[in-house]
Amino acid sequence: MLQKFFGSNPQAQQDYGDFIQRYQDDPTNISDEEAARRYREMMRHAPPDLAEQAHEHAFGQLPQRDRRALADRYRDAASDPNRPFDSYNYDTPDAAADPRNLGRMGHQAQEQDPDLFDKVLGKDSPLNSTLGRAALAGAAAFIASRVLSGQGIGVPGLSGKQVGGFDKRI
Repeated sequence: MLQKFFGSNPQAQQDYGDFIQRYQDDPTNISDEEAARRYREMMRHAPPDLAEQAHEHAFGQLPQRDRRALADRYRDAASDPNRPFDSYNYDTPDAAADPRNLGRMGHQAQEQDPDLFDKVLGKDSPLNSTLGRAALAGAAAFIASRVLSGQGIGVPGLSGKQVGGFDKRI
């Protein structure tokens, strides 16, 4: 799906190439809005295995307490009979806070309960921090770089390397 998204849209290729370069230069220069938008866009189009890799790299950089706080939001939503979200299926808080599991729950929230997904990414979110913003931007940059480099599309400044997490201290 992403190959189709990028392949048919040279402007998107250039736009994401610029985004990847800005992320590599300094992830803190990516705004909250841009990080959330690009994260949503890439996750909407990414195959599950690539999304899982991106979450492992990006959310793995968050402190355990922030990952647990995100998992708690998903747990609370799954317990709420007024919410359609039903993808909290973990026996322990640590299992739920695993970066891949947070990614799976985020993907399910985006599909089942978009309001919840927006709330999880919202102003009271553990992701509403410099590190959280960098995690979202990092996941989006990870996916975009894999797809663009796989298509043989040169991304200025990357010179063949791929985004694999946080290259700079936040």
